[in-house]
Amino acid sequence: MALLNVNEEQFVPLAQNNREKTMTTATRNRIKNVQKYLTVVLLTISIFTFTEVVNANGRKNVQMNATIEISSTGDADVDFNMEMPLREYTMVKGQFGNAQYLGRMMSNSLAWSEIKGLSGQFVDAENTVNARMTHVGYAKPYKPGKWEIDLSTEGLTLVAITGNTAHFSAAMDTPFGATNVICRLQLPDGSTNHDYNEDKGMLRYDFVPAFEEGEDGDVEFELDTKVKLMSSLAKIYGNEKFDNFWVARSKFQNSGDQVISNLKMRHRIAGMSSWSGWKKTKIVYPGQTVIEPFFPVLDIEKLAGFTSTQNAMVEVEYSYSMGGEKHTDTDSSKLQVLARNEVEWSSYHIDEVTNFYELFDNCPQIYGAFANSNDPVVQQVSATISRMINGTAPMTDEAAWLYLQATWKFMEVNRVAYQLPPGTSIDGKMTQHLKYARDVMRNKAGTCADLAVFWASVGKAAGMEAVICGVPGHAFPAFILPESKQLMAIESTAILSSSFEDAVKSGMATLGKYTQEGTIIQVNIDEIRSEGVHCLDLPAVETDFLQKLGYELDLQLVTQQEAGQGQQESSQQQHEQGQKGEQMDRGESRERSASRERTRRAERSNRPRALQGIWRSEVAIGGGTVVVVAAFDGDGECQCLSRVYDGYGSIVSDEEDGGTWEADGSTIYTESVFDGLSYEYPYRFQNGQLIITIEGNEFPFTKNN
Repeated sequence: MALLNVNEEQFVPLAQNNREKTMTTATRNRIKNVQKYLTVVLLTISIFTFTEVVNANGRKNVQMNATIEISSTGDADVDFNMEMPLREYTMVKGQFGNAQYLGRMMSNSLAWSEIKGLSGQFVDAENTVNARMTHVGYAKPYKPGKWEIDLSTEGLTLVAITGNTAHFSAAMDTPFGATNVICRLQLPDGSTNHDYNEDKGMLRYDFVPAFEEGEDGDVEFELDTKVKLMSSLAKIYGNEKFDNFWVARSKFQNSGDQVISNLKMRHRIAGMSSWSGWKKTKIVYPGQTVIEPFFPVLDIEKLAGFTSTQNAMVEVEYSYSMGGEKHTDTDSSKLQVLARNEVEWSSYHIDEVTNFYELFDNCPQIYGAFANSNDPVVQQVSATISRMINGTAPMTDEAAWLYLQATWKFMEVNRVAYQLPPGTSIDGKMTQHLKYARDVMRNKAGTCADLAVFWASVGKAAGMEAVICGVPGHAFPAFILPESKQLMAIESTAILSSSFEDAVKSGMATLGKYTQEGTIIQVNIDEIRSEGVHCLDLPAVETDFLQKLGYELDLQLVTQQEAGQGQQESSQQQHEQGQKGEQMDRGESRERSASRERTRRAERSNRPRALQGIWRSEVAIGGGTVVVVAAFDGDGECQCLSRVYDGYGSIVSDEEDGGTWEADGSTIYTESVFDGLSYEYPYRFQNGQLIITIEGNEFPFTKNN
């Protein structure tokens, strides 16, 4: 029989008809490979795209021209034009779809700055992205008639100042490739004494705005507060270096025709922080706006005890002098303080997110704050693991492997399992309940992110250099080996279903795949700690915390001889991944597969009717698109076909595999004719889609009727 009766339209990517929708969705819904051969297909398209980008950049860099015009009251009208080689332009347009979001990425404004009138457009005839915006309060008076602009974060080099225009240049790496930058910063007409301090990155000038002073003294004040504050990051919010984590900002505008002097503002979160210091502005000219952010020094002990969401009030006091009189006023706004285990992965509203990195831009700080190696519970687990290897410190590659293998055995013996994540979107933000290592111990289970936090905590407790890797839809731990400095990744969700050696192979395969795609966030816990990200001091627990939970702590030693073969295989895998990102073998041996298959056959139902039929999935990757069509028939035969398109809609490759299948109520079992191996895929139905889980990652198939 012809198992797949598929017409050509089933293989045409949705992107051919709706490029913007497909590419945007793809940044949030990357799928994993269905069979072993699909890894080769995905690597083919990612290598193809990577090579093309390198070649294109070799021919011509991206060119950015920026014009910044400063108004008489310090606001900046910004105009960006970014010209790209054709291939990069096509890929960027397909990936982002909306040019105004690119404008946000092209601006280095502090996160708390007010940006108005952001707009953008793609100019196909010139391969150019154009964006415009107004940055409120870009220049500030530091005393009457004297203004300054802080350019210290822009990376610019002064070329010359001619008239009232400062000319800057820069060469920098951007998300779009090597970029040459030319910036014209036009100061107000009539400004004088232009000076640029290159060491401080500060541009200063003298200028008094023209205005007709009258008797209309008026101000407008607005307190803008974040909706939520994460208790887990209580030690971060007070550090202005982390500008994403401003809690509130006050906007004071002189809307009258009189000069205002001695403006002062301060903030607090009632009952959770003390008052901030006074922020002072000596003069505010008519029409000028002053914005002051609030980075609270929080009551760490109080927030560490929050196990449920609390309501709080942000309060502000401000005063100023006008017309010889002093005026004072206050304002307040409600704020939700999340429980210590609740996190928001992004600082953006979900409708504003343009790519994977913006969807998880809070990821480094969150993982850094949760990987708590000083927790006494973690210290006890680390001590137990050290006893299992006779106290061998992980100071060599071999000893590090030994420690990590013993960690795997500790989890196996104590039945610590992987669980599916309950992630959700609340108030337009991606949120999740994230566990500390002690919570994983308490529940004996964790999501991929929870397990990554556990491994990083326990590894760092032994002195290892821990890394948490985030990729679309998944997270996993990795460790920088002390001698070779190679990154060793572990598929921690394979616990209780795979050996440690196979988990390393799988982790290395995932690491190689997403590194080549360029969709991976690597959070080095030591580095993020040195930047000022610190963990909460969690509430004290009893010294027999683990014993009361039933943990076996007197475990058999793992010897170097037992671990040697696995380490040797892992080192070879690391070498191959470093050379060419080669895929790792995730299959079982024929003998083990056959033995397990005989045991399971008696437990399976035949072939659930709900699975029978033709299913289709699509994923955008590396600037191209992979379309997969899978079919299961009632006689136990299955087929899987894929077609790969490059960024221009041209077919790169076609692949086909087939075999036999069976299933019970939760797992699909296949025997592939491609490599003769057996595979298991947990599945479920949700909202009319078939959701298949592969190595802890979920992706959807839609049935073709």
